Amino acid sequence: MSVKRRAVRIVVLDVRGHVLLCTVGARKAGRPGRPDQEIPGGSLEDDETLEAAAQREVLEETGLNLPLEGFKSLGLANFDTQAEGAWEINLFCVRVNKEVGALVPQDPTEIAAIDFYPPDAAPVNAAIAVYGFRDLEELLSRECEA
Repeated sequence: MSVKRRAVRIVVLDVRGHVLLCTVGARKAGRPGRPDQEIPGGSLEDDETLEAAAQREVLEETGLNLPLEGFKSLGLANFDTQAEGAWEINLFCVRVNKEVGALVPQDPTEIAAIDFYPPDAAPVNAAIAVYGFRDLEELLSRECEA
């Protein structure tokens, strides 16, 4: 049995209930089984809590510095790819309670663009389906209300 790697993924909702998606940059593009647009996230660092990892990943990928207490757990999802192996994904939801201007990727080789999409948009559903959910509504019904 292989050891699962641990990571976080975060549904970031704006004041309209739109979902933040990151368009992957050249370093991540074309990975089998992965969409070109993803919700923010990444691996845990040593001795890091899940909530701290979620906060750090949102900051690193989007520049949004959101309060730790705003991150709500949506539970676990398993993710397995031939190229990357097995992952245990800890899902979170956080709301941005103010209007934000244009978001600029912090590392353009990792993230090419950042934008908010309506919750029923095709890219949102594709980004959520990777983790075994039919759509955003099904994922958010776990805890965080849209």
